[in-house]
Amino acid sequence: MLIWMWLVIELIVIVGGLFLLSYFLNKKRKRQSQIYSIIVEADSEIVPIQEIMSALQMDFSAICKDINAMCINWRYSLLRNSHIDIGRQNLVLSKERLEKLRKKTQLQKRKQSGKEPTLIECKHCGAKNQNRNGNECEYCGSPL
Repeated sequence: MLIWMWLVIELIVIVGGLFLLSYFLNKKRKRQSQIYSIIVEADSEIVPIQEIMSALQMDFSAICKDINAMCINWRYSLLRNSHIDIGRQNLVLSKERLEKLRKKTQLQKRKQSGKEPTLIECKHCGAKNQNRNGNECEYCGSPL
């Protein structure tokens, strides 16, 4: 009987430990997603860490620790090849990643607004042209 009681107590401790671990991991993920959204909204190559600190009410070392972890994580592709300028307390984003993000958000905005450009296929070369002037192919010059 005593053995069963110890097993039940151990089981409760293990389940409680797993619950606490998942709680703190989810809290960290939520904080990282908030940081990421602030970075994305900034739409600049340089994001002052002071802005992130004031928005999340966190200190510099905690923000840097989260950003460094996010730079390694594959889910935060914008932060790959980015670094923290500690002297100026700025996050310096990779230019090519930022450009890809801008193109992606512009495409999403066009789709949401319903102003997706219509594509016309050229009968001569098969290229797909955006319907800007609509009278000749952008690639081969033949009439559409």
